[in-house]
Amino acid sequence: ELMRNDTIIDEAVSDTAGIFVLQGDMGAEYRIRAERLGFRTSLSQAVPLAHIIESFSDLLALPDS
Repeated sequence: ELMRNDTIIDEAVSDTAGIFVLQGDMGAEYRIRAERLGFRTSLSQAVPLAHIIESFSDLLALPDS
């Protein structure tokens, strides 16, 4: 879930590869909440959407280990 304050802006379910798409305004700050059955819910700190995109781009660029 992409959240602004306590409001859910967008929701997505990942595919079998773990890929998902969330949409929001580039100028706004958001939190990401991730949930999975059997795991603790994770909630990020509020950060600008551009930083979230950079973080995920860095993760996708990591080589297989």
